[in-house]
Amino acid sequence: MIRILNSSFKTTSVITEETSFLYNSKFADVGNFEFSVPCEKVTSIPQSGTFCHFSEGDVYGIIRYISVDGKYLTVKGYDLKGLLKQRVVHPGEWTGTPEQIIRTIVTENTGGTRAFPLFKIISTSLTTDSVLYKLESSKQLDTVVSELCEIYSLGYTITYDGTNINFRVVQGTKKKGITFSDAFGSFTDYSYTSDALTAANVCYNRAVPSGMSV
Repeated sequence: MIRILNSSFKTTSVITEETSFLYNSKFADVGNFEFSVPCEKVTSIPQSGTFCHFSEGDVYGIIRYISVDGKYLTVKGYDLKGLLKQRVVHPGEWTGTPEQIIRTIVTENTGGTRAFPLFKIISTSLTTDSVLYKLESSKQLDTVVSELCEIYSLGYTITYDGTNINFRVVQGTKKKGITFSDAFGSFTDYSYTSDALTAANVCYNRAVPSGMSV
């Protein structure tokens, strides 16, 4: 089931019979989704910029593309990390631990007059070494955060808890001797695909290295 939501995360319509559904989540970057619905099953056309909720996986997305070909309605967009694409970071220098720098840059670009409704930054203590980060040219906020995460083997999440949209820096987690992190070449991204015309499947984009057990 897919719920279409307004900017306050209130349900405006419900889709119960999608024909195909693709969801791609990424550890240190913006994820994306796409779904198609027979036009006769659609009661109202979603609007770009509104939110949606997928009961499969209990995840939220931001709608960015809508098309109707006469038979199917196709909707595409980003997970909630796509919010960061709406802000641009200008050149500057920041000092602190990698996660402190990430939180500072996100705070500077999502607060005050640039604030997102309901947006909240969650503090964590994951790293201890202080570093210097220089940005030479303006970049989208999601690009800056992704680059910092890749450099320092971190990831980030943006989730909705029913009250706030929470931004959090995260690290890979050790499971039975394996750290699920890009630095170890283990699983970082996740895709789910469901297609009523063919089959449903789950695809892990990066697997545990050969010879290791989970």
